[in-house]
Amino acid sequence: MYQEYMKVVPMPTQRGFVIPFTSWVGFAASMKEFYGQPLHYLTDVQMKKFDQMRLGADNEDVPLDTIIDPGKAEATIWIIEEVHRCTSSHHYIARLWHADTMYHRHVDAFFLELPNSSK
Repeated sequence: MYQEYMKVVPMPTQRGFVIPFTSWVGFAASMKEFYGQPLHYLTDVQMKKFDQMRLGADNEDVPLDTIIDPGKAEATIWIIEEVHRCTSSHHYIARLWHADTMYHRHVDAFFLELPNSSK
């Protein structure tokens, strides 16, 4: 059900707003708030991994928006989001959730009301 829902959530058409950010997780949270929609579970997990990759780097304490252009960072997240929404297997997601009992930390608590397509 989750994967089917995420496939029909429309991607924002107006993009490219400058959102300052210091971490990938924080940037994704700002995007969710700004665009008023959830991001895929796997995208949230990927943002956490991106932040973990910075641990121990020389520029670990430098805000990301001074290292990576915010427009490119946003485009990267939307591309990752599209891949997760369109190509992820519900079986794969179910296996991940079964292995991680705390998976709900990465599933957005709000969902968009989508128009009923049967009308």
